[in-house]
Amino acid sequence: MPKVIEAIYENGVIKPLKSLNLPDRTRLVITIEERGEITEEFLNELNVMLRKSRKIQTSREKLDEKFYEGKMLH
Repeated sequence: MPKVIEAIYENGVIKPLKSLNLPDRTRLVITIEERGEITEEFLNELNVMLRKSRKIQTSREKLDEKFYEGKMLH
């Protein structure tokens, strides 16, 4: 089964950040995806998304309350 792991490339060697629990000399296929730095712009966008999701959650909670109080049942 495929696994996603994080690793650091250092001095020509790919070093996993956590133990892989594999037998020695196990052959692997590795896909490389560079991780960028977390920027202030990214954090600002994430903050906006979190605020929007909180508003949606609050609206859902209010709908649930009205439904279960019988206000939406005819």
